[in-house]
Amino acid sequence: MNILITGVNSGIGHATAKLLVAKGHNVIGSVRGSSLEEKGIDGVGYVVMDMTKPTSIEKGWGKALELCNGNIDCIFLNAGYGAPGAVEDIEWATLEGQFRCNVFGAHMVMKQFIKHKGHSAGGHIIVNSSVLGFFPIAYRGAYSASKHALEGLVGSLGAELKRIKSSINISVIQPGPIKTGFRERSLFELKRIKQSKTYYADYLGLESRLSSDEWGSNALSAEFVAHKVAKLIRNDKSAYVKINLGTFVAKLLTRVLPDRYRIWAASLGHP
Repeated sequence: MNILITGVNSGIGHATAKLLVAKGHNVIGSVRGSSLEEKGIDGVGYVVMDMTKPTSIEKGWGKALELCNGNIDCIFLNAGYGAPGAVEDIEWATLEGQFRCNVFGAHMVMKQFIKHKGHSAGGHIIVNSSVLGFFPIAYRGAYSASKHALEGLVGSLGAELKRIKSSINISVIQPGPIKTGFRERSLFELKRIKQSKTYYADYLGLESRLSSDEWGSNALSAEFVAHKVAKLIRNDKSAYVKINLGTFVAKLLTRVLPDRYRIWAASLGHP
């Protein structure tokens, strides 16, 4: 099977590409920068695809098709990052950048894939969302908003494909804490905030957490998530998959807690 994975430099994308190659799939991985050799995986074809730039996505998609002899069976939309900070402290550019990468870029790749496959030749779209895509917590407003938007977009797409009896399936994974380099980019984004002018004194705690190598007991490995993605590809059916125990708990809280208590519970989340 020919599979395109966006964002394979590290983390979940890297682990998934490595696993799928080992299982015999033809994997194309997109990276944001121009250095295709960095953290390369034997057997993976690399393309440059900056998810914030439409022209880069178009060129990367065209190159991916070439590497797959004109046919891509499945896409795993994994590329993304999280910009932390209180909602009143984040700048326009920060929020815009978050949506350009996590939502607009994913939307464009989905459109390219659907145009490529049509609605009768099968195909599978797998989207990497987050527990914060349905359960926002403090200091993650930009990231949570982008994942809420992504899930809304994908949910509507799934309903539309169902209406026209399309053969394309859509799956969404919803990880909680995963042991990846995700924190490094978040820390970089946090340091761009003018913390001297904020009301939120516990930013120091947030910075300390993002700088730490310690992970909570609920955190899982990127390889664990990769096996979940591989199972979705093998079964080739639409599905929503909650990865961590905390994701199951958060979903339960959204169903049983009154709104005021849900917001209180969200305020207790790790910064």
